[in-house]
Amino acid sequence: MAEVCCVGVESNLLSYVCLYISNVTVSELEYIKFMLVAMHKVDGALIDELCKQFKELDQTGDGNITKQDLKIMVTRKMRKVSHKLKLHSYKKRLLKTKSSAIGDAVDQMVLRSSSSDEQE
Repeated sequence: MAEVCCVGVESNLLSYVCLYISNVTVSELEYIKFMLVAMHKVDGALIDELCKQFKELDQTGDGNITKQDLKIMVTRKMRKVSHKLKLHSYKKRLLKTKSSAIGDAVDQMVLRSSSSDEQE
């Protein structure tokens, strides 16, 4: 969106004048966003956040949210979940192996301790 002077003005007429003076081409959507902020109906940060959300949903970057965008997003999320599940499974196996090894070491220590006690 082109930067336009007079952001936060109260008068619609003044808003139109600011758009004219700035000599920019404004789309319908840009005009609506500008006017909502200028009339204090919407905070500019909210507009920015909504634009960010839209860009995240528009996976193909074509300016539209399509079924294809949603498929891509779901596929990416599923890959992340699948990866996390594999890591979790691997971690469990490592911990099980580690605990088994620790248990064996403790058993050996106990056996050594008890055998040394018997020798005394």
